[in-house]
This record gives sequence, structure tokens and C-alpha cells, in this order.
Amino acid sequence: MSTPLLDPWEVGRRSRLSPLRAALALRRRCEPAWYRRGWQSDPWHAGAAARWPARLLPEEETALLRLEEITGSAITPAQAAALLLLARSAPAQGEIVELGSDRGKSTVALAWGAQRSAQPCTIHAADPFVDTNPEHRRQRMALLQRHLEDYGAANVSFHPLASGEFRAEYDRPLRLVFVDAAHDYLNSRFDFLAWKELIVPGGVLAAHDVDNPQWGAGTRQAFFDHVLADPRFELVLHVDNLAAARRVA
Repeated sequence: MSTPLLDPWEVGRRSRLSPLRAALALRRRCEPAWYRRGWQSDPWHAGAAARWPARLLPEEETALLRLEEITGSAITPAQAAALLLLARSAPAQGEIVELGSDRGKSTVALAWGAQRSAQPCTIHAADPFVDTNPEHRRQRMALLQRHLEDYGAANVSFHPLASGEFRAEYDRPLRLVFVDAAHDYLNSRFDFLAWKELIVPGGVLAAHDVDNPQWGAGTRQAFFDHVLADPRFELVLHVDNLAAARRVA
């Protein structure tokens, strides 16, 4: 990154006496109502989903049905299908990074797509699994690893790191970035700005929770401000609560 970015995750780990930490916490608490004031019913480009040419193969549709065995995930069948298609159809250059994995449903969909691509690649899944209970945190990470094994996602490399921590050690070309981490404006802004410069021409930046007025109002606005407003990116896919923009050549 040419210009250092303020990493809200790092600020949130500072002393409780930090004025900046207090200010960011207050903003995060208030911003959903702030951004919902300008919420539009359908701000997306008409026909955006139709511009993505890939279609599911019969065997992929069957595999995705099995993926619904993973319960408790916020990833819908339509979103899992979109992620598989994006991973399969992205340029055959670079790797894939996922920010926020939780139970691994989206991670497996990306892994399956990458396995079926013209040039299979590694999925780097980064998630710090924030939890005040260390044992609960270990159980959540173990559940993710079990799902990766059970569903044949051997091409996934898991990193128990936050977005900024992983970005500090990763600097290689990417064909696809999927952001499903902290759903507020400043964290989403950081994720988009920190990672989009690594995306190769034709590569894709996708984001979850872009249609969630309760929790994702900041993510939605950050996607408009820092992805779609960038002339190098164009919206190519939008299903309910997930959007993807491609970096033009």
C-alpha cells in the first residue's frame, strides 16, 4: 500500500483510554442509522447479474445442495453459487483471499470454484475469530477446519489473522477478494482500499452484506464509495446481499 491506512481493527485493540478508540466505537454504533437515512430501494445497475456470463454446471448444482448441510451460516444458496462461479471464472492469474470465514460455507464454495478453474489456485482464508472465551474461539476454528476437510477444500490455507494483519504479510497478485469481515463503514473501507490494489485486470472484488440495512449499511456505502466509484471497477454481479465488481483492463 502506497499510503498507510488507518486500520480500525488495530485501533480497537488499543487501551480503553484511547480517544481514537472511543471515537471509532461511537461512530460504529451510530452509523447504521446514519447510512440508512439515504438507503435506496434499488441503487444497483439494472441487469448487472446478467452481465456475468458463467453458469453453474449440473455437478456444481448438486455439490452446492450438499453445502446446505452447513447450518448457522449467513451465506445463502444463491450467494454460495455466485462465489463458486466467481472463483471458477476469475482470471487464471493470482490467488484468492477471503476476509471472514466463520463456519466455512463461503470458503468451501470458493475452494470448489478455484478447483474447477482454468488454473487452480489457493484460497487464503483470514479470520481472527474474535471471541472473549478462548475455548469457544478454538472450537469455532476447529469447526471451520472440520468443514474444510469434510467438503474437500484442501486448497484452502487458513490464517487466524485480521484483515490488516494478513495484508501486512501478503503482497501477491489476486484474482478474487471476498470481503465478509466487520460490517461497518471504516472497516469495510479499509478492507476495500487495502486489498483492491492487488487485484489483477479482470479480477474481482466481492462483498457480503451490501443489502443488509440493519448490520451492513456501512459496508454498502463503502462499496459504493471505494469500489464502484473507482473507474477501474465495474459492477458485474449482484445477488441479494452480495455484489461483485471486476477490475477493467
